Amino acid sequence: MNHKVGTNDTVARFIGIDVSKQWLDVACLPEREMRRFSNDGAGLEQMGAWMVRVAPELIVMEASGGFETNAATALAARGLALAVVNPKHVRDFARAFGILAKTDRIDALVLAGSPRRCSRQFGHCLTKSGGN
Repeated sequence: MNHKVGTNDTVARFIGIDVSKQWLDVACLPEREMRRFSNDGAGLEQMGAWMVRVAPELIVMEASGGFETNAATALAARGLALAVVNPKHVRDFARAFGILAKTDRIDALVLAGSPRRCSRQFGHCLTKSGGN
């Protein structure tokens, strides 16, 4: 979903989520808004409610040894478009654009920015209907 920027302009919002056992670091573009949610039931509920309000075009999160499963399931249940991607590909993507530093916040921003730079690669994401 898009939001109005000017009278005739709309800009798609994209969200990137860096996943760890305890935290979900979230970046929203184009605003560059950063949030952190706990990777548990309460945090997933807060994040899901916030994302429904934000209405992103696509959420991109990295696979993280299964720590992403509950978050991905919760977001898909809310009807949000979601792609779970290989973290090595994300790191390679960042390196290709000269982003050498690696922090949770930077990773979330890279994930959020990736669909804008290579939209064809995200054609196989989970859609609002839940299919691949």
